[in-house]
Amino acid sequence: MIRLTHSLLCFFLFSCTVTNQQTMRQEDCRGLDWQRRGEIEGAKGLSLEMLDYHIQRCPPEIESVARSKYIKGHETGVPRYCNYRTGFIKGQAGDPLPNLCSSQQFSEFHKGYKEGIKASLK
Repeated sequence: MIRLTHSLLCFFLFSCTVTNQQTMRQEDCRGLDWQRRGEIEGAKGLSLEMLDYHIQRCPPEIESVARSKYIKGHETGVPRYCNYRTGFIKGQAGDPLPNLCSSQQFSEFHKGYKEGIKASLK
């Protein structure tokens, strides 16, 4: 009997937590600074696919505004990722070469990436 009561209590608390998280996500979607989120994630080297991950958790009516703001921010953040230093770190760590940087940015990133790979082999 105690196990059954404990199990029911755990289930109830889990259900409340999940419901609360879903509600909070939708509220967060409306209040989120989408441009800033895109900028931060672009600077971390995350792809635009992250936008789809975020958007699927939001109400449909905010999608077009959120999408345009996120992309604008992402375009601002990516150049902070696509540089020699980050390329070196990623190369040294043996991380895969990302398909994120523009052709201009890729040149510096790739130089660092190749040097990072060489440094990891020493």
